[in-house]
Amino acid sequence: MIRIVSFGYGHGPAPDAEITLDLRRRFRNPHHDPAMKQLTGLDADVYAHVLATPGVRDLAAATALAAHDLAHAVPGPITVACGCVGGRHRSVGIARHIAAILADGCARIEVEHRDVHRSVLPSTAHAPTLTGLPRIVGPGPFVGSDCMARRHYDACRAERRRGCDCPCHHEDEGDAS
Repeated sequence: MIRIVSFGYGHGPAPDAEITLDLRRRFRNPHHDPAMKQLTGLDADVYAHVLATPGVRDLAAATALAAHDLAHAVPGPITVACGCVGGRHRSVGIARHIAAILADGCARIEVEHRDVHRSVLPSTAHAPTLTGLPRIVGPGPFVGSDCMARRHYDACRAERRRGCDCPCHHEDEGDAS
């Protein structure tokens, strides 16, 4: 089981987790846009804004892959914690996207948005944010979220051939192993 928790550092400490993402400084903050301030990452406009921030999709894909691999490597539940300042915008959006990437059935997924229902924190609580990071392109065949998803799929297929019962694979693709 993989549990994904979004939260706000301004409402309390990060939950205990195997993987914790601190989204406070490196990604655009919808809180600073008056049209989005009262919305949350559960709203389509905020979710799209978060995913359009450079680096977010790649971080979500890498996190999903790490959580998937960890869930297959160690017994027991895996928790991924995604935190921003208020727990209403960035953390909710990226938690949703990680869950969507993992939704192919590899493990049971639970998503909790710990602070999404809380009131908006004052602007003074929000540290200045960058306008986004440049897209990181490194050597090797797996760059970008589409490639990360493909890597995940290929790794799962290899595991299944060795007897893993991970249901990520599509029987209609002819993989009868």
